[in-house]
Amino acid sequence: MTMPRCGLVVIFSLAAAVLVGAQQAPVFRASVDIVAVDAVVMRGRTPVTGLGPADFLVTDNGVPQNVDSVSQGTMPLDITIVLDFSNSIRDDFADFVQSASGMQQLLRPEDRWRWVGIFMEARELLPMRPATDPLPPIRRPDAVPATALADTLFLALVRPGEPARRHLVIVFTDGDDSWSILDSKRLPTIADRADAVLYAVMTGTPPAPQQAERGFAEQRARRWRDSQNALFDAVRASQGSVQRLSNRAQAFARIIEEFRSAYVLRYTPVGVDTPGWHTLSVTAAEPRGLTLRARRGYERR
Repeated sequence: MTMPRCGLVVIFSLAAAVLVGAQQAPVFRASVDIVAVDAVVMRGRTPVTGLGPADFLVTDNGVPQNVDSVSQGTMPLDITIVLDFSNSIRDDFADFVQSASGMQQLLRPEDRWRWVGIFMEARELLPMRPATDPLPPIRRPDAVPATALADTLFLALVRPGEPARRHLVIVFTDGDDSWSILDSKRLPTIADRADAVLYAVMTGTPPAPQQAERGFAEQRARRWRDSQNALFDAVRASQGSVQRLSNRAQAFARIIEEFRSAYVLRYTPVGVDTPGWHTLSVTAAEPRGLTLRARRGYERR
């Protein structure tokens, strides 16, 4: 019996996706006997605890489903830290690394993490390892002329998940993509179907055009704005959130608290045996001013 979290098993590599990227959407498939869906329930900015199966309404392709079980905060985490090495965030780099490193004290012995860098290509700086392992120094090179944000996020998001673990991707970036092969407009679709939840800690905004260099500045601002908007759409598609706090340690703490407090709802699909994309709807039985975010679907084969 398989138990994917909206069970998304990646069946192609980054290289293959880049080669066909302009022609077709990526394919994510899963065999499903039990569907497990992440659901974040908030009241304002505070996670809601203590809910059970009867507190959720789930439909699969419009067919109501019976929620068999609900768990919260019990599954170990796999965390991918995605760090932007671009020249444009040079002044924020040391602060971010220090804040992200401080997140280690918020993790449990059973949690794991890895670090991935955004350069002109994606680089795995540290492979997935126990969160309790010492973190070696993360140093920034003198110059990184361009950054491939979309390509790197693709690599981070499509890492195959494990049924007994939850995958969180946190990207620190200003959102400017200047070198990716993958069209950033495809990020929301990838995030929507990946077995991971994407959060972004942002620094910087697209620059205002300067009169003396209007042509270049307008072009750069447009590119930056487009790639940043694609990132925001990808975050929303994966049911994560964007943090803009100047205190990045606080931003990381909020992300971990919110992600760990998410519920995992499990149900056995009934009346929806059709292969292909299944649209999910997850709502609170009694909304009572609650905000609920949950995965919007999964692929069944």
